[in-house]
Amino acid sequence: MNKEVIPVTDIPKFQSRAEEFFPIQWYKEMLNNHPVYFHEETNTWNVFQYDLVKQVLSNYEFFSSDGQRTTIFVGDNSKKKSTSPITNLTNLDPPDHRKARSLLAAAFTPRSLKNWEPRIKQIAADLFGVPVKDRYQFKKWVDILFQPYDQERLEEIEQEKQRAGVETTSHAIANMFYSFLYDDESLYSELRNNRELAPKAVEEMLRYRFHISRRDRTVKQDNDLLGVKLKKGDVVIAWMSACNMDENIFENPFSVDIHRQTNKKHLTFGNGPHFCLGAPLARLEMTIILEAFLEAFSHIEPFEDLELESNLTASATGQSLTYLPMTVYR
Repeated sequence: MNKEVIPVTDIPKFQSRAEEFFPIQWYKEMLNNHPVYFHEETNTWNVFQYDLVKQVLSNYEFFSSDGQRTTIFVGDNSKKKSTSPITNLTNLDPPDHRKARSLLAAAFTPRSLKNWEPRIKQIAADLFGVPVKDRYQFKKWVDILFQPYDQERLEEIEQEKQRAGVETTSHAIANMFYSFLYDDESLYSELRNNRELAPKAVEEMLRYRFHISRRDRTVKQDNDLLGVKLKKGDVVIAWMSACNMDENIFENPFSVDIHRQTNKKHLTFGNGPHFCLGAPLARLEMTIILEAFLEAFSHIEPFEDLELESNLTASATGQSLTYLPMTVYR
């Protein structure tokens, strides 16, 4: 079933690529002044506070993953009918979702990840010597698959997406190193001297520096669980990256703190039945990449003043970096 794609970028109406790349002021405005917000142009309810986002993501009896409208425009949205519940996993509610998910869960157990770890470490080491032509090809695939919704180019974008493949962890890794270079230059040296902090640093980056993480749900039955009157069929968008800045959960949420005791409470990977199946793998990959970099290079610095606006590309999850130069020291 082809769903109507909600033009979600119409909700915040960012004025620049850089603003969308890290919309911290918008998060602050919505959290403080519009925790539950109805956007007339897209006919959507939007929630930003941590407890409300968690409610929408986890309470499938009232907020369904199966609806006629969606904010997700990633991958091939072709008209071919799917015959397997596995390929339709994100649109299922329990108990059907539970059955389909169990077929994939074995690949993401701690034992399975342990088996993959040597190979991931090898790939991480190989990345320091990847031929430039291959890096550019991979980045091109990433950019194609994550092109945002554009009604005027819809057919062209769909055809391009059908030919692409991607690993979204690459975005998170780029953002992590951007943070080391521009948010707090002391972080890398601290991690170099105390490498067991790498997993905590990864967790804080997932909370603070991830792309705009959000999920949509369709109201299954009338309710007022969010403090407003919701009707069956209404669409609610849960802004996880905004709720990760909720000061009721995270002290000084608009700053980076790799020692934060609560950073693993972030909802970047969702919550409830649809918690991201690949979350353990993403965490492992990011940690191994960071540890490999810390092992190889004693210090990093911005190579030059980065003109951020011209080095971003539109993505279904916001803006992603196309270029991040740095000087590294062994």
